[in-house]
Amino acid sequence: VFGRQVLQFGSFYDYQNHIIDTETPVEEMPPILDRIIDIFIKQGALPIEKRPDTCIINVYQPGDTIPPHVDDLAYPRPFSTLSLSSPA
Repeated sequence: VFGRQVLQFGSFYDYQNHIIDTETPVEEMPPILDRIIDIFIKQGALPIEKRPDTCIINVYQPGDTIPPHVDDLAYPRPFSTLSLSSPA
């Protein structure tokens, strides 16, 4: 995707066709993300019955922007967004 680096874990989201592509292999969730999810669940920030099994990480460089938008309905609900090092 132009203007950012995208890392996908658990499943692959096809930005061109706006679908979750279960045939394209991606890495499983790394242990560090599982530990972060555990902390969020323990703190009550995520419900245990809706534990995330997929993660998309968007890496933006200084000056990159993301316009206001609604995430595609192909994403199962609920989903969470975490912004680091940004005044989101």
